[in-house]
Amino acid sequence: MCSPNYYDVTYSINPWMHPELEVDRTLASEQWQNLVELIKNFLGLKVEVLTQRQGLPDMVFSADQGIIFDKTFIQANFRYPQRREEAKLYASWFKKRGYKVIHLPQKIKFEGGDFLFWNDKILAGFGFRTDKASHKEIAKITGKKVISLELIDPFLYHLDMTVFPIDDQNLIYYPGAFSKETRKLIEKEAKSTVKATRKDTLNFALNALVHKKKIITAKGLNGLLSDLIAKGFKIVESDVSEFKKAGGGVHCLIFSI
Repeated sequence: MCSPNYYDVTYSINPWMHPELEVDRTLASEQWQNLVELIKNFLGLKVEVLTQRQGLPDMVFSADQGIIFDKTFIQANFRYPQRREEAKLYASWFKKRGYKVIHLPQKIKFEGGDFLFWNDKILAGFGFRTDKASHKEIAKITGKKVISLELIDPFLYHLDMTVFPIDDQNLIYYPGAFSKETRKLIEKEAKSTVKATRKDTLNFALNALVHKKKIITAKGLNGLLSDLIAKGFKIVESDVSEFKKAGGGVHCLIFSI
């Protein structure tokens, strides 16, 4: 995770971002720290923290920076120039810790928020931030089957906003985020699915973190995950309202290794 020392909304590269709306940095810091404590105490996981660099307000969104496969960090090629320096800092961090760093051809854009490892496969989004051509490259590097999913809603520009794999066979997704062909593909690949509403999806309910039947998701759900509670999942809500101003939720703030 990356500390939100300089988190702000100073430009607009997605429909959520409105620079004229003030970010409460004190509240953002409190929300971020609360999420850190939930990951440590509720999930029982270790959290390592990068220090945010001034002038890179979106650096807090760690999930976007690339993907990890074994001890290899595949560095993101960000669509927008405002974010390109971020991935270099993450790559440096991983390199110092013994990871091999790989770069895709610069002309091929891809961002980590569009890739989810699932059931020994990779769910991969395209349409707004990531080029479909990157999927073939990632498949070559990882040796895994990559399932290409077309995103069509500009408010849901990354895959991790629209799909939440809850285990190796089952997932929750919002059908309206995808093309008709992609919806059919998701239903084919999953053993079972739960369909989310647009309201819950725009509340970043699917931008969540799961570990051993424990889930951290955004505050303010409308009963979307109640069936999971009945199946033995434990769920806590984390208030990330300040980060929604930049189009990010719980999963966006975490790079899982």
